Amino acid sequence: MQEWLDAGNEITDTIEWRTLYKGTRQIEYPDIGEQLDMLWHAIDTNTLDKTSDFYNTLKSVKDNNPKPE
Repeated sequence: MQEWLDAGNEITDTIEWRTLYKGTRQIEYPDIGEQLDMLWHAIDTNTLDKTSDFYNTLKSVKDNNPKPE
């Protein structure tokens, strides 16, 4: 969120608060190339489960930016 604000964006009344988490997640996710590399390594080492860097990296972003109820 802070990176988004630092980039010159402003919070206004027109932002739909219930969808703000999507933008925050998008900023915090590693780029797609890095995600694919983590996925490949997890598959290659037979660790594509909840212990892999791939899973834990994406889970951390989701946990830090939960979808509003």
